[in-house]
Amino acid sequence: MRAVAVVLGCPDMYARCADLLDGAFARYSMRTLFRAADFSRLLPTDARGKFCRCGCAQDFVYPLAEEELARVRIEEELPPALALPVRAGQPVGNLQIFFAKQLLFSQKIVTIESMNKGILDILRGIAEKY
Repeated sequence: MRAVAVVLGCPDMYARCADLLDGAFARYSMRTLFRAADFSRLLPTDARGKFCRCGCAQDFVYPLAEEELARVRIEEELPPALALPVRAGQPVGNLQIFFAKQLLFSQKIVTIESMNKGILDILRGIAEKY
């Protein structure tokens, strides 16, 4: 974490800057708000019984005070189902992290695996239409 202290018109600016920086480092610490390795979603596809794994690529770390953690909100935007075929790495949704009402971080939710419709899936879809 980096912090910058600016003081104007202070008789002992070096001591005041040191006090401000010490206070900042004592109060705030780097918090992992999102860990990509812990995020995995199984989305249904348009082929009955097939699900596609999705995830994110990046962790997100941000300096927060202990009492500010409760104001962090994570939102996911995902479709109800995926239309096959999909390719690994294809964006399918969005993940956003907010502090109060301010957006801090956003990243794409992507497919982890490639999936195609099989011939039976195609035939089943035709049969269900008629």
